[in-house]
Amino acid sequence: PNERLYKTGDIGRIDAEGQLEFLGRKDGQIKIRGHRIELGEIEIQLGNFPGIGQVLVDARNSKDQIYLVAYLRDEISIDALKAFAAEKMPEAMRPSYYLKISDFPRTPSGKIDRKALPSPFTETASPAPKSEIKVEVKDALPKTISSKDHNEGDLRAELRSLWTEILPAADFADDQNFFDAGGTSLLAMRFVTVMKQRLDRDLRIRDFFAKPTLNGVYRHFYPVPSEIRTAKSNDAASLSSPIAIVGMAVDIPGLHDLDSFFDMLLEGRTNLSRFSREELDTSLSPELRADPHYVPVRGVMEHPEEFDNDFFSIPKREAELIDPQQRRLLQLCWSALEDAGQSGVAAGTQSGVFLGTGYNTYLLKQLMQNPKLLERAGDFQVMLANDKDYVATRVAYKLDLKGPALAI
Repeated sequence: PNERLYKTGDIGRIDAEGQLEFLGRKDGQIKIRGHRIELGEIEIQLGNFPGIGQVLVDARNSKDQIYLVAYLRDEISIDALKAFAAEKMPEAMRPSYYLKISDFPRTPSGKIDRKALPSPFTETASPAPKSEIKVEVKDALPKTISSKDHNEGDLRAELRSLWTEILPAADFADDQNFFDAGGTSLLAMRFVTVMKQRLDRDLRIRDFFAKPTLNGVYRHFYPVPSEIRTAKSNDAASLSSPIAIVGMAVDIPGLHDLDSFFDMLLEGRTNLSRFSREELDTSLSPELRADPHYVPVRGVMEHPEEFDNDFFSIPKREAELIDPQQRRLLQLCWSALEDAGQSGVAAGTQSGVFLGTGYNTYLLKQLMQNPKLLERAGDFQVMLANDKDYVATRVAYKLDLKGPALAI
């Protein structure tokens, strides 16, 4: 009773044997592919589409995957609604299926019965008989190409078999988009991996994303002559296209400008520091310090406390929590933009950020040794300030760069 509890919104009960049984959520929140999603938020966003009335969004499970399904009664363009959802919501919040139904099923008390909503994963997608709801499943198109029409039909049939095994719905056309049929990026990786294991066929994930249809995959292995000429021409162009480095910035122990960095390379120096046994960190075990094979050499960041937090609009207390690697990297990114002459014009552009950091000792050796600081800041804030997964997104946000931001 004296312990701190977190109100999660989950509903559960303890059975007679003392086991905790999960029964569901008090709200409409679900977790899908690592993202916590509020179904009500999706319904509100879709409800802003012109001409749409009430819309329901529910989660359905098929083949160990959770999919979002949108149910609507209005005669509107599903393709236009999909485009609207793509503009307003991130991928994790966009429904995989859109079902038009004549009316929403109701309980005897008149409330909407979400459990009676039809599933998109059956051929008829018919609900309970009492509601007499007619269903139109978008993208349930007739098969357009028969495997018998091609000499290489065995591959087409094998590809279809893999899609049927992986995707939630078994009815899809040869020219239907994998992702419109309920596919996700994780399922795409699974498809490419399983195809290699079972069919011994290599397909790069980027090639699949370029043409994510059965026809596209089939033509990747059996292209028509014109496609072969085009592919060779594109490959040659990509190999010969130069890459221009228009801006750089470095911060190496003892070096803080590009001229010194290039001089170091030409002279074959490393600028690493060698420590005597007395200078080694006391946290190292005596056995390791005495080990003749242990090499006491590493690069040391100079003045890690120096950071202009006001320049990046970061409060001082928040800046103190951030891993010094990430602080220094934020400054270096700005310096690289200055070196390229882009510091004044890069904000708001579709510029990508791809960054990585090393092992974070600041969290373990500094912050974790200060319980009062951790309690004041909170676990979540400390995690945001130090986890390597946020290094790219922090830079993109602080520099207002709108392109992809990935930690590598």
